[in-house]
Amino acid sequence: MKSYDPYSRQGLVLLDGTYEEVPLAFDALHDSIFHTLREGQRVVGDVVEREGQRQLTHIRLGQDSY
Repeated sequence: MKSYDPYSRQGLVLLDGTYEEVPLAFDALHDSIFHTLREGQRVVGDVVEREGQRQLTHIRLGQDSY
């Protein structure tokens, strides 16, 4: 996590390798074990394209299920 605001639930993630900044999708924490995120935290998620913008969604631990 590069940055995260728990009140608005908006944040930016730096992708491994490319260091591309990708915003969190509005539903990134939906059905997730995470209630909040902190700067520097490593997360796994799915990069999707919505309305012409790449976003990170489905935040989870470093495995497919938990």
